[in-house]
Amino acid sequence: MDETETKATPATATAAGPDGPAINEMTPDSPATAEKVGPPTPEYRKSQEILRKLVLPRPVYPPQEEYEPIETFVEKTIQEQYDAGGCSAPLTDGFRMLIEALRSFKDLKLVRSLLLAFGSAGRGATFHLILKQGFLQLVHVILRMDPFKYHGTISDEEARVYTEVADAQLYLLTQMCSANSLLVKASLRACWKK
Repeated sequence: MDETETKATPATATAAGPDGPAINEMTPDSPATAEKVGPPTPEYRKSQEILRKLVLPRPVYPPQEEYEPIETFVEKTIQEQYDAGGCSAPLTDGFRMLIEALRSFKDLKLVRSLLLAFGSAGRGATFHLILKQGFLQLVHVILRMDPFKYHGTISDEEARVYTEVADAQLYLLTQMCSANSLLVKASLRACWKK
């Protein structure tokens, strides 16, 4: 054994992983007062379980072959309206169709796909265009939507689709609040009245 090599002892051994030495192992240059951490306590496990339940789950996305054309349409339409001057300029035909689809609530699967596409089209670039001042009309329509307002009795399948629309709207509102804190009050008001 070479003189420059040191023999590992239990007090100086480290469990090297992909991120370096393990956190709870003592290394030669660590302080002698380092505490060894035991297994997680039941209270810690319970708090971690509660935190996992508080995370907003991702909404159900439609199949890629259905969703991709809608996402492309949303990206192209928002970009065209932005280039024309936002909602203060005359509305393009595509943008008018977007607004009408959200207001009419006739095709729920299309509404769900549109809400999801607003947040993901253009890898997020479209979403940031929507939050600019020129698109207040679109933001207003999204805030005023009520996915729980339906007339008469509905089947279980329709109830599931309404729930998916509500999930997509909540997910989009959460994204909007994360990007612009000025929308928190309006988003909470929109959720509360439903």
